[in-house]
Amino acid sequence: MMVLRRKPRCFVAMAFDQPDTDQLYDKAIRPVLRRNGVVPVIINRREDNRDINHQIIEQLNSCDFCIADLTYTRPSVYYEAGYAQRAVEVIYTVRADHLLKNQDEDRRVHFDLQMKPLITWKDPTDYAFPKKLERRLKSTVLKEIAVRVKEDEKLKREKDKFSSLAINKRLEVLRRKAINAFRNIGFNDWVIRRNMRSLPHLLSSSRHFKNPSKYAYRDSLFIAERKRKKKKIVVCITSCEKVGLKKMKEIGAMVLPRYSQPYYLSREIDPQLHKVDTTEEHHLVLTLNNTPATRAMSAMPYLSFEKQPNRYVVEKLYQDEVRNEPLVRISRHIHFYFLSKIESEMQLREYLEEVINNI
Repeated sequence: MMVLRRKPRCFVAMAFDQPDTDQLYDKAIRPVLRRNGVVPVIINRREDNRDINHQIIEQLNSCDFCIADLTYTRPSVYYEAGYAQRAVEVIYTVRADHLLKNQDEDRRVHFDLQMKPLITWKDPTDYAFPKKLERRLKSTVLKEIAVRVKEDEKLKREKDKFSSLAINKRLEVLRRKAINAFRNIGFNDWVIRRNMRSLPHLLSSSRHFKNPSKYAYRDSLFIAERKRKKKKIVVCITSCEKVGLKKMKEIGAMVLPRYSQPYYLSREIDPQLHKVDTTEEHHLVLTLNNTPATRAMSAMPYLSFEKQPNRYVVEKLYQDEVRNEPLVRISRHIHFYFLSKIESEMQLREYLEEVINNI
């Protein structure tokens, strides 16, 4: 969400061309809004040649909140309030006599809206009404807008700080933050592989670090695992500026190699592999640029989409039979996460929270 650099806008829905409601707007609603830095939007005061219905929908879609006055029970006001309420808060007001029993149909608030915290007014000169309206504004929508603006400004500062770093430094930050997030849920021992392309053949070059966040190599792969009964849970993290088609194929070959097994399914590394019947593998590729879905599907056509964008899944049966050793048959559940176009540490944290919730 971008920082709100404009004044908040309030769509005002009410009966037009009625002496009391027109005065109420001029004497109370508009002054209260302007005094609090809000731009009032009321359709019958706008100069626009377009269809009135198009204007209403456009303004409702761009407003930050809505004031709906239910006086005279206008169907259009009920519709506009209902439409606005899907996305923004609505403050309801009404002339007090519309809440009395035995009123005519056009002078009675419909039952469903009688449950709302209505702000009532007696006449356009009701001195208490502007105070009540301003108090409601300050304690609800304006307070929420102020919080949102503060959060957006913080996000912008984080983005500016992150984008000011050199590319290699940004990639290092992504790796470090991701590794530390998984360390917090029990993935403590990490293996660093410096060359993804040669990964299956570099068993002798692996190094174990208790604190891998100190180390960062371009295109390195960080691997950690833990066991839960007969299940091996694996996390693989790499970060790069962008993932082209060639690198995408390398990632696929690393996870599903044609002639060898991935590092974490090697009996040389894990002599107890025969006790595992399932793997749950989470492969995170953190990128600064966007990774189109078509690129992943083109490089790895065996993938299928998960519900979330830029996330894919495949299930494979892994079998390994070695002479004089028990047959290993493992059901592999493989998840790919292409967390792309990362612009701040806050954005990365949100991505990681979603991934960790799947583990």
